[in-house]
Amino acid sequence: QTEQKLGLLEKEFIRSGNDGLVTPLQRFLDGEMKNILRERKVLENKRLDLDSCKNKVKKARNMQDQQQAENELRLSQAEFDRQAEITKLLMEGLSQSRTNHLRHLKAFVSSQAEYYAQTHMVMQELSRDLDSYLPPSPTSTSPSPPLTTLRRGQAVLDYDGESQEELSLMVHEVLNIYELDPPDTDFLLAERENRKGKVPRAYIRIIS
Repeated sequence: QTEQKLGLLEKEFIRSGNDGLVTPLQRFLDGEMKNILRERKVLENKRLDLDSCKNKVKKARNMQDQQQAENELRLSQAEFDRQAEITKLLMEGLSQSRTNHLRHLKAFVSSQAEYYAQTHMVMQELSRDLDSYLPPSPTSTSPSPPLTTLRRGQAVLDYDGESQEELSLMVHEVLNIYELDPPDTDFLLAERENRKGKVPRAYIRIIS
């Protein structure tokens, strides 16, 4: 059942990624980008034609050849200018395309974050289900650790004990506090009425 949930989440993530990022990007590459490359190629050819006409004007040997070369130059210049304007407009349109790509990418990142969060929740649910099938941990029969010097301590934060050996804390409550034997750098032994358990040192402020 868990694998089925993960599979459905993965399928939805792939679908949203394809619709939200891959398809728009492919559409751009197959359409707008191809047009821009094609028009830039045309512009390059027009520039070569214009350079050729300029050379003809320079090499004209008589008035008739000069006049004909200048007419060709004017036509070539007009065609180049027109193509340059077309290419310029297409290149300016790339700014809007870039904005669209960033929006698609942001949506994809959000979709990816949601996918990971959902799969994490599914795995946490599985972990809880597995815990319910495990037998309860046996109560320790080992003797309680010997108590050393008694002190009074106050809880500075709430704390939920993570095992039967640990004692949960409520902020501001005052307890009897002992060092463990041997001393533990991370834990102390706390006593509340008739119940004892380990508590993190960082959660206790010694008051006496």
